[in-house]
Amino acid sequence: MREMRRPSAVLLVVAAVMVLISACGSSSGTAATTGPAGADLPAPTSEQVQKSWTVFALPSKPGASEQKVTFDASTLSTSDGCNTLTGPYTLGTDGAFKVGELAGTQKACDKPADTRHIDALKAATKVGLDDRSGYDQLVFTDSSGALVLVLQDVAGA
Repeated sequence: MREMRRPSAVLLVVAAVMVLISACGSSSGTAATTGPAGADLPAPTSEQVQKSWTVFALPSKPGASEQKVTFDASTLSTSDGCNTLTGPYTLGTDGAFKVGELAGTQKACDKPADTRHIDALKAATKVGLDDRSGYDQLVFTDSSGALVLVLQDVAGA
């Protein structure tokens, strides 16, 4: 007859940590929506998008960013930390999103350009509006549904 073993202390600690993580994940804070839930966000209207936003999260290329993106009815403008870039974008009523060709200034810059958010905007194919944390956030995903960028309303930052 086989002897029954008691669960090890390590397994109990792992189980407790998993319970805590799942409990923490269900609370709403100021963090942006991530994962599959991003696909369930409502599409923003053109009017909701038309303002200045600050880079909140760059999941595939993390790190602090001081960049902002400003949208008007059909054009966005941003900076790479030195040069200003401007170009068209389209926003569908279903949240479909596409950035056109961006044109920019050609200044000589002292520091390397920070184009992570620009690359993410170009990769984005869909955008949703997340206001559950008390802040307006634009959540951008690519064609596979992966989160590529989160912008937060400058007024709420």
